Amino acid sequence: MSVPADIRAVARPKKYDCLRLWKNKDRYAVKQRVGCVRKNGHCYPVDGPTIGHIINGKFVPLEEPTSPAVHTSKTVLKDWANVELCYRQSAELMEELLQVYNRQDADKILCMAILRVCYPHIKDCELKRVTMSRF
Repeated sequence: MSVPADIRAVARPKKYDCLRLWKNKDRYAVKQRVGCVRKNGHCYPVDGPTIGHIINGKFVPLEEPTSPAVHTSKTVLKDWANVELCYRQSAELMEELLQVYNRQDADKILCMAILRVCYPHIKDCELKRVTMSRF
């Protein structure tokens, strides 16, 4: 559902978007836009902390901004263990890589190799995102 024009016209800080809250239909959250993510050729907004709400046509700021909901899945031991095992077993490989490449390139190559071994169906775009964001 889109936000009505009269709600969007309410005075609020710039670079903040209004979002309808599903529990309370007459209440709208005001969230900071922190960037965008490109998926399947489309840009999707990334929301930041909530700084207030629009209630009855007025902007009501929160005393303390709340951070966005974070996916809090528990790490499964078996999911972590396979990567750790590969990392520990590849110490010799890292020494050989350092003889040819600088430290940053060697880390990227080893990271890609471990991810390819542990997750054989990983997509290239996911691999690029993981290796670029970590180094």
